[in-house]
Amino acid sequence: MSESVLRDERFREFWRRLREAGAVPEPGSGDEFLDVLADAVAKFRERTALPSTATMSLEAVDVAKAEGNDCFRAGRYLDASLAYGRALAVCPADGPRSVLLANRAAALVECDRPVDAEKDARLAVRIRPDYAKGWARLGAALAAQRRDADAEAALQRALSLDGDLAKARSLLELVRARSPSTARG
Repeated sequence: MSESVLRDERFREFWRRLREAGAVPEPGSGDEFLDVLADAVAKFRERTALPSTATMSLEAVDVAKAEGNDCFRAGRYLDASLAYGRALAVCPADGPRSVLLANRAAALVECDRPVDAEKDARLAVRIRPDYAKGWARLGAALAAQRRDADAEAALQRALSLDGDLAKARSLLELVRARSPSTARG
């Protein structure tokens, strides 16, 4: 069993979720605990390993991104964030990094990790300042942290770039309703 996997923050999150689901015996239960840990490490490696034929190509990015999109639609947000991370790992410098970062930010918000989501969304809009969904994802991450004034600014920026973002518009209304001092008439 690789110690580097045990130190990997993504594995720690995976292990935490297994414990919460009751799938992990108590550490003092001997071989059963070690067997479960070994199985979890193997499953984690399987889920996070790049396909053996993956190269730094847009095809590999598209495969991982599609997996992330499928997981997101299925409500498997942690798996979606990991898939977007794999896509980012093989994404060429001129590839769709801002889209992948914004997608991972959306998944991280759903995983109740808004600080990590904010980091991804900020990087997405730094790479591509005109990316409306990047700004919307930043607004969602900030709103999840109840930083409503900052969330409102990011959501307004998103809507100024693309007025058809219904989720951004409804989140902006929610943020304004939550913060009467910033509500607009």
